[in-house]
Amino acid sequence: MKKIILPLAFLIAGLAAPASAASAQSVAAQLRHCGQIDADDKRLACYDQLTATMRQTPAPAKQSAPLVSDTARQVAKVSPPATTQPAPNRQTPAEFGLQKNQQDQLDEISAGISKVEKDKRGKFTLTLDNGMVWKQTNSAFFRPRVGDTATIERGAMGVFYLGVEDSNRRIKVKRQQ
Repeated sequence: MKKIILPLAFLIAGLAAPASAASAQSVAAQLRHCGQIDADDKRLACYDQLTATMRQTPAPAKQSAPLVSDTARQVAKVSPPATTQPAPNRQTPAEFGLQKNQQDQLDEISAGISKVEKDKRGKFTLTLDNGMVWKQTNSAFFRPRVGDTATIERGAMGVFYLGVEDSNRRIKVKRQQ
């Protein structure tokens, strides 16, 4: 819906063709106000009200082409409301495996295994010495031991793989804590 703001603004500016720069700024201010409304139905109602008031004002006698283009330039200067996004921060090791966004994320971490638990289905829950808890999600054969150094790598599609030193095997894991 917001993608049609600028074309709609040009349409309104072309229909209105204000005679003075003051009225052009007024239209631009009104368009800016309508563009800042988040609710679709309220934003549309604002534009409808603006066009209705423009239709009620008498059209000026003969308009020259430069006046319309000046108005179009005024409307083109109207920018969409700025979205405030937090500055990208580098991911800390404590956040590894928890966040869903893909910007500035670590690709892997390493830590010692401090606790190994096996559930009734034979899947491991590993507690690392940095406090992270990871649970095995696949049924691959794997024998982690307390004291091993585990390396957890980020895979495609949000998957994480855990492997230990001196082993070619790795398992899919999901972070619990």
